[in-house]
Amino acid sequence: MTPAQPEEPANGSKATPAPAAGASAGAGAAGGGPGGTGPAGGGPGGTGPAGSGPAGTGPAAEGPERRKTRQKSGGLRRLFARLTADPSELQAEQLQQSAVASGAQPIASCADREKVCVAGTLRTVTFRPRGGVPALEANLWDGTGEVAVIWLGRREIPGITPGRNIRVRGRITCPGGHRAIYNPIYELQPAMAE
Repeated sequence: MTPAQPEEPANGSKATPAPAAGASAGAGAAGGGPGGTGPAGGGPGGTGPAGSGPAGTGPAAEGPERRKTRQKSGGLRRLFARLTADPSELQAEQLQQSAVASGAQPIASCADREKVCVAGTLRTVTFRPRGGVPALEANLWDGTGEVAVIWLGRREIPGITPGRNIRVRGRITCPGGHRAIYNPIYELQPAMAE
């Protein structure tokens, strides 16, 4: 048994094996050959996302210096975005990161009648009697949403003040479409680093 020979095209020219991806002319996965449409589009007339151009111009073929420059410009872009961002957006981002780090769930993903652990900052703390019973109500915000935390039978609780970081555990309810947790277990958290 002899190995199969590659067939010759009908026009009489010799068939050549395809070069390795990204090796030359952008053939294969690095972008089609002449008129090719591979992902990198590196061949002549290529139309991939990286655009057309000479061989080896796709992201896979760039050198380490080019990658470093791109990483630096990405870092500068993120720094500029943070410097020009709205302070409330930055605070929301920090709250989300600290909530995840403390093992809490995002408030926005909490379902009705589910036992949850959420963490965030108290925006407001008010005394609102409910049906003749004293009640302390605080709005907890974690950057994704807000939940009312209500302690029945309490007029005040030391440490529960606006601006305080706190983590609470309890069953979430949604009366009237507003999230609330009644008489939760709570832990006062240290202030976030600026």
